[in-house]
Amino acid sequence: MVKEVEAVGKDVQEAVNNALNELGTTIEKVNVDIICQSGMFKKAKVRVKMIEEPQDKEINEGVENQSKEEFGQMLAEQISSDNNSNTDIPHSGEYKTYVANFLKQALQDYKAGIDVLEREQNKVFVLQVKGSGVEKFGKTDVINALQTLLNAIERQHNKDNNKRIIVNVGDYEERRQEQLFSEATKCADQAVSEGRTIRMQPMNSYERHLIHDFLQSRPEVIAESFGVEPYRYLTIRPNDK
Repeated sequence: MVKEVEAVGKDVQEAVNNALNELGTTIEKVNVDIICQSGMFKKAKVRVKMIEEPQDKEINEGVENQSKEEFGQMLAEQISSDNNSNTDIPHSGEYKTYVANFLKQALQDYKAGIDVLEREQNKVFVLQVKGSGVEKFGKTDVINALQTLLNAIERQHNKDNNKRIIVNVGDYEERRQEQLFSEATKCADQAVSEGRTIRMQPMNSYERHLIHDFLQSRPEVIAESFGVEPYRYLTIRPNDK
């Protein structure tokens, strides 16, 4: 499978789209490096590389007879159904968000022994999912879909909470953070060595915040955010000052 391509277009966006079509993937699963911008007599050129997702043996092997896609779809349908029929689920004393207690009930209806722990961290609420069978959440797409659904439910039932909900299944968040910091280090090193701006893949505001904080220890580079959600991304450039 091809993991990296270079592509051209009349502008950067067209070049990126051409590369994505060749790789058969989407923007959130790649890193984009702009080789040159378009000009009067030249086209834009980009290098697009697939992101290597953190792997977990149990996640990749699958569990029981139900696929990860079926599990993700089942869980989303169950949560949506529960949300429509049980709009008066109260907050338990241990939770600050509506969806922490809500998610715990939905998961325990599916399988006993799964627990949800909530912690407030920076500008987010992290819902830590633990227990036997959590590996069936699968990879990033299932977790991201679940986060989107739970954030929508939280806004519906708790309009005073303006913090983002992050779902951490097992140690996924820790592995994702390690991956982000490794990628940010590579981009910062490349920006300094080549003296140019490096563009990272689109990511959510929480992940951008993590990288901004991480790069505070690298005064030789500057990280800036550009674009519109959900395609907002970071660039890392040398600090000329």
